[in-house]
Amino acid sequence: MKMNGVMRSIVWPVLSLVLVWSLLGCNGEGPSRESLDADSTTHVSGEKTESTSIAEESTEDGTVGSDVQGGADSEDAETTVGGSTDTETDTSDTETAEEEITREDLFGLDIPEGEYTLTFENLDVLGSDHNVVIFVIDRFDWEYYEGARIYAPEIFYNLDNGGFTYFKDSISLYPRTFPSIAYMVTGAENDFSMSRNEYFETAYSRSEYVRALYNAGYDINIYTDSYYGYTNAAAMANYAQNAKNSGEGYMACSTDMKQIYSHLTNKGMTVGEGKKSYKFIHLSGTHLPLSYDENFNPLPAGDPKKSNPTVGLRMSFAIINRYIDEMKRLGVYENSTIIITGDHTSIGSDSAVPLRWAHVTPLFVKPSSQSGGELVISEAPVSHADMFSTVLKSEGFKSYASFGRSVFDISESEIRERLYYFQKQDTVNGALNYEMVVFRIRGKAADYANWEIIDRHYIGGSIYK
Repeated sequence: MKMNGVMRSIVWPVLSLVLVWSLLGCNGEGPSRESLDADSTTHVSGEKTESTSIAEESTEDGTVGSDVQGGADSEDAETTVGGSTDTETDTSDTETAEEEITREDLFGLDIPEGEYTLTFENLDVLGSDHNVVIFVIDRFDWEYYEGARIYAPEIFYNLDNGGFTYFKDSISLYPRTFPSIAYMVTGAENDFSMSRNEYFETAYSRSEYVRALYNAGYDINIYTDSYYGYTNAAAMANYAQNAKNSGEGYMACSTDMKQIYSHLTNKGMTVGEGKKSYKFIHLSGTHLPLSYDENFNPLPAGDPKKSNPTVGLRMSFAIINRYIDEMKRLGVYENSTIIITGDHTSIGSDSAVPLRWAHVTPLFVKPSSQSGGELVISEAPVSHADMFSTVLKSEGFKSYASFGRSVFDISESEIRERLYYFQKQDTVNGALNYEMVVFRIRGKAADYANWEIIDRHYIGGSIYK
């Protein structure tokens, strides 16, 4: 298994003369794609950059099969800027992992014996000083967002006035939930040379990113489904407070949005004893078909709302807005880092290469120390590989550059190569076979003309082995 900068050892740059820290839903609403979502995925992304200025590129979408334009750009509350540094905040006075190591080093702890599961414990508990909250909406496609901007703009009130930046030229690394969720939590790549269980154990137990957060005193809680997100949560039990021994009668958490919404509304949210909190919250989101309507009522078979992504976003943002409103009420919103994105986009087909359309998933970021302000739109070319440094820089870690680049450090005019790993599924003599197809994106990701295949190779008969 390859590892990127997130999984390599942290290097502390020491110069003999100068020490420089680089801190610097309804029926009929919206477009709906017929999509398949076999859950699996790939290896991670590298990038090459050239610091050169280019002419302003057209914002017209060149995506195959794309039929919704505008949306966000037409909202009064949104402002387009060149780059997104206007929302960047000075975090030089924030406590950092380097300055305050409060726990035994995570890598010195043994994985406990037995079967563990992730629970809903602490979902409603916030840190008193610093909070990192990452909301992952399953199969969050940029067209779903743009469509909801037209048919349900009211659900985005916290985005419009909460100090967020919308990175609309954003891609995931993987086309499916496995291993996208594990990658987004840990930064661990998957080249499918390991079994699923081996990958999960290695990723969750040896993550330098998680280690940095844990050693700095963050109370870590991860909420996702088993199978696609993990198999045995024992690999997380040393740091994930909601990882519990399965034999002790705990109910496993899930991505079911009715359960999550009920949990938050029935109990209410509080500020706990811990000063720092990290939460990764995976929602079933716009993964079609849906189980509930916009009011979390069960949908009968054949109801057209089951295939309507705007309904899924209404539910997703009911949860997100509840969370953010409570953070504001409790006085912890300003010093919080909040990310909203998808684990992957709508892929349309497991076996179509060329792809049916460009795979673009939205990314929204509210950095710490930002208390409000209009939604800013950035066309910077970013990907999930940039999330780790983004979180750490926002939280004041002086070592953030060891984990890559913050999305706020990437210019809209930068010529940058991003990689995307697609597992093409075929059936040969009745048996499944998978091929890794590696795409290089150079230019606007929404324009499929900018997607180039640079490698193809066989990876096996199952990506879930």
